[in-house]
Amino acid sequence: MALGLGLLRLSPQSFWAMTPRELERALSVLSQGKGPSPGRNELAALMREFPDAGTEHLAGEQVRPSRLAHSILRQAQNSGPRTSG
Repeated sequence: MALGLGLLRLSPQSFWAMTPRELERALSVLSQGKGPSPGRNELAALMREFPDAGTEHLAGEQVRPSRLAHSILRQAQNSGPRTSG
């Protein structure tokens, strides 16, 4: 509701009259131009290229992802390819 009424600024009547598919399509324009999320290897490469501040002493060692990165990776692995239906 917050996205429809707040971000898209739909009137309550318009929001409640929309089908889920119409709402999804209206929200999809907000993510245009964004590419897919990076995969595990791409994320690891980015982490090596841009390490967290204060980890310079770990140069050359394997970078260990943070708990947040682990969570994101697990979600990406557990979710299959998205299909539109």
